[in-house]
Amino acid sequence: MESTTPEFFLFLGRFHPLALHLPIGFMALGLLLEIYARGERHPSLRAALPFIWLLSAIGAVVAAGLGYLLSLEGGYQEEMLSDHKWLGIGLAVISIVIYIASRQRAAGSQFVLWRKAYVPMLVVMGLLLAGTGHIGGSLTHGSEYLTQYAPQPIRSLAGLPPKKMAMQLAVGDLPTARIFHDLVQPILEARCVSCHNTEKTKGELLLTTVAGIMAGGEEGKIIQAGNADASSMYQRLLLPHDDEEHMPPPGKRPLNDYQIDLIAWWIDEGAPMEESVLLGDSENASQIMPMVERLYAQEAEGVFALAIEMADEDDIQMLRAQGIQIHQIVQEQPWLEANLSDRDSLALEQVEALLTIKDQLIELDLGNAEITDEHLKSVGQLTHLTRLHLEETPITDAGLDHLQALSYLEYLNLFGTAISDVGLEAIRSLKGLKSLYLWQTEVSQDAVGELLAMAPQLEVELGLDPMTIFGSANLSPPQIVADKKLFRDSNLIELKMDIKGIEIRYTLDGTEPDSTSPLYKSPLLLTESATLKTFARKEGWQPSPVLTEDFVKVAGHSPNISLAYQPSDKYQAQGELSLVDLQKGTQQFRDGAWLGFEAHDLVASLDLQKSSQIHRVSVSCLEDVGAWIFYPVGLEVSISEDGKTYKKIASKALPKTQETTTPSMRHFNLSFDAVEARYVKVETRNYAKVPSWHPGAGGKAWLFVDEVMVE
Repeated sequence: MESTTPEFFLFLGRFHPLALHLPIGFMALGLLLEIYARGERHPSLRAALPFIWLLSAIGAVVAAGLGYLLSLEGGYQEEMLSDHKWLGIGLAVISIVIYIASRQRAAGSQFVLWRKAYVPMLVVMGLLLAGTGHIGGSLTHGSEYLTQYAPQPIRSLAGLPPKKMAMQLAVGDLPTARIFHDLVQPILEARCVSCHNTEKTKGELLLTTVAGIMAGGEEGKIIQAGNADASSMYQRLLLPHDDEEHMPPPGKRPLNDYQIDLIAWWIDEGAPMEESVLLGDSENASQIMPMVERLYAQEAEGVFALAIEMADEDDIQMLRAQGIQIHQIVQEQPWLEANLSDRDSLALEQVEALLTIKDQLIELDLGNAEITDEHLKSVGQLTHLTRLHLEETPITDAGLDHLQALSYLEYLNLFGTAISDVGLEAIRSLKGLKSLYLWQTEVSQDAVGELLAMAPQLEVELGLDPMTIFGSANLSPPQIVADKKLFRDSNLIELKMDIKGIEIRYTLDGTEPDSTSPLYKSPLLLTESATLKTFARKEGWQPSPVLTEDFVKVAGHSPNISLAYQPSDKYQAQGELSLVDLQKGTQQFRDGAWLGFEAHDLVASLDLQKSSQIHRVSVSCLEDVGAWIFYPVGLEVSISEDGKTYKKIASKALPKTQETTTPSMRHFNLSFDAVEARYVKVETRNYAKVPSWHPGAGGKAWLFVDEVMVE
């Protein structure tokens, strides 16, 4: 049923959460001053009390009125809402009485009520303030908000049942996953339950129980079992994100495509909710299994899906004897790279010799070598190549014709060559190509535009020379110049472009920047942690990709730190102190700044040296998939006051890497409501085993960390 309340009243009601903080602050200040001014040392403070109580009374009345208007929207648990309303009204009334009493006392009135009942009224106000605030918080966040992370002894004292432990679904367990309880319900809990729970039942829809889901809301059933297209639950997921009827509502994180497909498939399957119904038992599991696997794992693709034997060690040694650098890319896997770059003279026989490892060779560097089109005849027979460097070589357009059989080629560097529009004709046949470098070549603007039209997945890099960049190509992102990525007080950030007339837009809150985001005009001074996202744009050009960089403000002193598991002897930097020295590593995992853990989690205990208020923990990690180094899959934070008994306050699972990527670094943040603690334990979960899509599947995964920060 639609509300008949005028929309203007509902609009005013939305200001209740804003207005209520003012009277709370004034009341708390008044109570403290009443205590502090009772002695003889500070009698002058009493003169300010009537004014403070006046502000408290006005604020309480306004907050109560706006709260009533907000309640007209509906969607709240009636009994709890009623208790909150009457406690709020009582608080407003007693605030008025206390203001009158304080005025009379200041004027010297001898009326017995003001003398005898004043202190008891202050006590009642304090109790009403606590009760109203607690119930209001429960209406907003849920009744278990305060006790969600309480240790079992406290839960027992409060008469609460043991905490239900969340299940961590393993990749290999997908066929035995319960369709609703393990796959669908976690999506609802993460995206929908905050508005549809027992305390806040928006639209009279309860999504915390099976019965509530099947009953639907004020507009009827949300699920038509067996028909997702006719189910309002699915329909609302497909609405534009800014639509008022979209679920979740605008401003909250929406479901991704895989989650939406899973919901639709579940409804089409009849919306089974029994614990006995498993994913692997469904006759139509094959329809959704690829979507579910995308959330947990990914099969090997391209050349890595081929069954290739290890290269003969004698062949490798023979090539090395000819001065050819041969390296194994992945441990215990056949894939090799060869380097013949920077050669003033290069015999045809040396390139032809690479044919002995043609099946295993996937990367070849001939950059700045004295090669000709004849050399490329042999290169064109290395059909498993994925990356090829030909920059600053004397090859011609004719030589590129020999490369048309390289169907797995993803990266081709032709920087500084004489390649022209004619040579691009051969490149069009390379359907798997993703990155092409054409800076300082003879290629025309029109030819690049035609190539991009035929291959939209292709990224063409044309450098930063304004004489050779074409308007049809993407701009490069701005350069981020910073004093440091980790800082204690403040940090100055500059954004630079080598081309004049470029517009730089940015955000500091982690949201994606667009043309309406702040325009960069002068260096940015950071005094708090920030996630900087920036891109460049210019009329007539394609905008640059968005560049992201995390800047973290850490505590004013270095905490003491100890580790439950020691890093590998090969990658131990300067020991555990390297995790709190504010010295960042590079994308080279051998640079001596990283602590490496093979198949182990990082479990770090930090002593802040005194009890401090904390609200976020950050961990800086490296990923180099080719070296079996993966980003973590989860974070957990616990606190303690004695360094012995810890209480978990926050945790979250992190998305698993699902494809081969270039080496990168990233901060992983875990935020929580501010708490007081001296000792903090940070557990960073290792991938443990190399995933099935990786050539090293089943091997021990590495976790590399260079900094652990508490804010």
